[in-house]
Amino acid sequence: MSEKNKEILPDWINGCFIENSLKKSWKFEKSFSKIINYDATTAAPFGEHCGNEIKETSIIVKIIPEGQIGDFLRSVPVFETEGKTLRKVLPVVYEFLKKGYPNEEKHWPDCYYDQGPPKNIIIMEDLKLKEFKMADRFEGLDYEHSSLVVECLAKLHGTSIVMLMDEKNFKENFENYTYVFWREKNKEICKTLFDDTIKFLGEDMKTWPEFDKKQYYIEKLTKLDILGKTLAAWKNVDNNELKSLIHGDCWINNIMFKYDDTSGKKPTQMKFLDFQLTTIHSPIMDLIHFIFTSTKHDSKLLMMDDLLEKYHVTLLETFKKLHPDGGDAAVHLKNFYHIKDLKEKFKEKLFWGFAVLCSFVPFMFTPADEILSPDEFLYGTDNREYKKKIFSNGKVRKMIVENLHYFHNNDVI
Repeated sequence: MSEKNKEILPDWINGCFIENSLKKSWKFEKSFSKIINYDATTAAPFGEHCGNEIKETSIIVKIIPEGQIGDFLRSVPVFETEGKTLRKVLPVVYEFLKKGYPNEEKHWPDCYYDQGPPKNIIIMEDLKLKEFKMADRFEGLDYEHSSLVVECLAKLHGTSIVMLMDEKNFKENFENYTYVFWREKNKEICKTLFDDTIKFLGEDMKTWPEFDKKQYYIEKLTKLDILGKTLAAWKNVDNNELKSLIHGDCWINNIMFKYDDTSGKKPTQMKFLDFQLTTIHSPIMDLIHFIFTSTKHDSKLLMMDDLLEKYHVTLLETFKKLHPDGGDAAVHLKNFYHIKDLKEKFKEKLFWGFAVLCSFVPFMFTPADEILSPDEFLYGTDNREYKKKIFSNGKVRKMIVENLHYFHNNDVI
């Protein structure tokens, strides 16, 4: 790892700080005397965006990085959102969920402490101690993993849908969830991530071997109003649309899995990480974001219908379990009640799938030690050579072409 990519921990992350935070959070507070020893390191290597009587443990301390990206993150409420979500809202959601699923595990880590500006700190459990693992972002998730994720998304969405129907519940827990990150105010970072990257892709495609509709795609990618259409996909839904609490950034590196004891390959539990972009919005946005970023890169389209149907069945089941007297699901779930309507709503928001597939997913094929820092990518003078290397990968090109045909056939481009 280069020296410039090493992350420096602030000096206030020390034994005294950790001890005080844990005393305020753990249920054994009164019997907890002191920390005997501790070691502080970064939670994940640079580029992955992602230890009785004596209690040995490991915690994750999340802080805002230094540099220009840190300055930007301090200007938007992402840390406040994550702290509030983990410490205040998700515990309430979990208690409500257990009314219908009494044996259900949490689908997120425990949060021990959070503090807003100016320090912006979140302390949470280290899921590796419970044998949760990251999946392989280079390959993407197979159907078994993906099915578990959409099932857990449906339970999160379905629970919050029922809770949002109660005015008291709304005011106590969800009233301030109005911030959407992908908005006009943040258009400069959106332009760099989406517009610049996709237009570069269109130019770079001129050097690719011939394929069906190549010239058509080149013209589309270089002339599309990428920024406008991306922001439009995230404009707040109107009152006639179904809304829920959504994760907002549900992709493979924000998910950890636990496996069975027999084969060690079958996922039995999963947990979501990173709730910085959580908001109240259409549940479809989580589905699109997850499917196009995280399912197996060579078979996304093959498993899409089955995943949507799995999600739909679980959403209806969750609603009926949690709503008083079963409720009138056809009325309250609006255009999500029938699977054909849910699939239509999915197609309406497909531009977001196109945007993340072309802008985010290609970079998932890059080894951690080759990834540019956020400051270099977002604020550097020229990253064209870096992008050119990303789009020269044969697997990336194959995936993009296959999915461009899908987006074209569904009138996205």
